[in-house]
Amino acid sequence: MHCCGLSSPFWNYPFTAASFLLPDLAVTKAAAAANPSWTPLYSVIPGIRTLGYVASSQAVLVDRTMYIAGQIGMDPSSGQLVPGGVKEQTKQALKNMGEILKVAYCDYGNVVKTTVLMADMKDFDDMNEVYKQFFEGDFPARAAYQVAALPKGARVEIEAVAISGPLCDAKHDTRGNL
Repeated sequence: MHCCGLSSPFWNYPFTAASFLLPDLAVTKAAAAANPSWTPLYSVIPGIRTLGYVASSQAVLVDRTMYIAGQIGMDPSSGQLVPGGVKEQTKQALKNMGEILKVAYCDYGNVVKTTVLMADMKDFDDMNEVYKQFFEGDFPARAAYQVAALPKGARVEIEAVAISGPLCDAKHDTRGNL
């Protein structure tokens, strides 16, 4: 996880777009900077393409919390699932997630929670073997479920919650107190 020290307002993070996209309202960075008490509540992260086959955003930022839509092992250039099994699809799904994190100036260390959906729980060990290669240090909290079916016949889908900007590690004493 990243170090403490969040002292700058949210809008000082280096987004690439000129404005935040808000429901019914576009507010430029300049307008946000002119009002230091204002913090955007909702933002579609610029530069992330939506997938043509789903009606959702790839990621949405609410304050500093980024909600990343479920990623499957789809090759972005072909729009097809990568060949192989659950290991290959898990690797591609996490690469896709990494590209979304990168656009938002984050990395896997910003991820605090994931949900893994699998076509078959028997694939858990194979998925986990690949999954743990993408996260260093403290792993994010995670839930894993078997589902009846996934988009495009995928074997695995992974969604995430990440925190934009610096993160603080909570330090505990020997009794678990902060």
